[in-house]
Amino acid sequence: MGYTHYFRMNKEVPLALWKKIVKKCKAIIEKADCPLQFECDIDTIPELNHEFIRFNGKGNDGHDTFYLSRVPVYSFNFCKTARKPYDKYVVECLKVCKQVAPSYVELSSDGDYEDDGGKIFG
Repeated sequence: MGYTHYFRMNKEVPLALWKKIVKKCKAIIEKADCPLQFECDIDTIPELNHEFIRFNGKGNDGHDTFYLSRVPVYSFNFCKTARKPYDKYVVECLKVCKQVAPSYVELSSDGDYEDDGGKIFG
């Protein structure tokens, strides 16, 4: 089953705001109850730095790699998680981005998400 989150950076996020996003996302990822890594088939740690956030689930628990860039790279970005275990960390990082830098990002997602009681980003 496909289950996808869509996001778009409207403009470059100032470094000070991006550092706040990275700090909060690192805390989320460090507490993950499932293995997260750089790619589903590359057994290295997730990468969160001054330019981007990138991670996936491990092996069969991964799907599309989540990649969020501080600088707009594409006009349209998505991460299909197929509701695999790492999905909740993708959602949490996107929510952090929206909370810290609301005017810099647009978010949407497929359907309703039971754990959130409605639209994920609505």
